[in-house]
Amino acid sequence: MAQRVLSGRIQQARERVEQVRGVETRQCNELLNRHRGQVLSPQALTSWDEDERKLSAQTTQQKAHLQELFDQQARENEQLEQARLQSSICSRQVEKLRELSALLAQEEE
Repeated sequence: MAQRVLSGRIQQARERVEQVRGVETRQCNELLNRHRGQVLSPQALTSWDEDERKLSAQTTQQKAHLQELFDQQARENEQLEQARLQSSICSRQVEKLRELSALLAQEEE
């Protein structure tokens, strides 16, 4: 159940990254078109650079969130695998105890 929830969150984060990336691309193109053919002052160039960095920061933030979810999924998968391994070990030990118990019961007869 928790894995399904996490997978859903990952899918939503992927969609959000793509959405933000699309917005960033569109807005960067708008900035480019707005300044196309113009001679820009250093101040205007600085402003343009700041605008692009802000747009890029949103995408970077969403990518980081997605990576956190992937890391969480990897940790949970590792924990699940360890639990399966431990369960298998316990099952073998229980089977050995049953065999020993059966042998002891035979000796007592």
